[in-house]
Amino acid sequence: MADVSEKDRVLHQAAMLKHAQNRGALDPEYASIMLLQGAYYGDIQLVVTLLERGVPLDTADKVTGMTALHLAVGCNHLDVARTLVERGASFVPDKQGRMPTTIAAECEVSEDLCDFIVEAEAEAEVRGKGV
Repeated sequence: MADVSEKDRVLHQAAMLKHAQNRGALDPEYASIMLLQGAYYGDIQLVVTLLERGVPLDTADKVTGMTALHLAVGCNHLDVARTLVERGASFVPDKQGRMPTTIAAECEVSEDLCDFIVEAEAEAEVRGKGV
């Protein structure tokens, strides 16, 4: 039951975000939190909307240092992880030193996501973006 109430809270926040967008106002801290929650819940539409509104792609949680990419990977949301990588997400460690590939291994994500994130992180290392 706790998951449902958390999801309801996020849906409420998404509705408030839409209202704020309609008024032209978007609090940067609130929008960053929404990006992280959207990645956690696999809400690709919310994630894309926020990125299009200029929310920083590499926003990190103040406590854990996890980015939207860490959260999307850890929660096994390949579509969100792919979108973040395609838009240029950096591969950086969280505050415990874990890279997105480490998160993938710890959370035992799908083979498709694991293969994708390992390859994407390797490509980012070659390009020098993060890592």
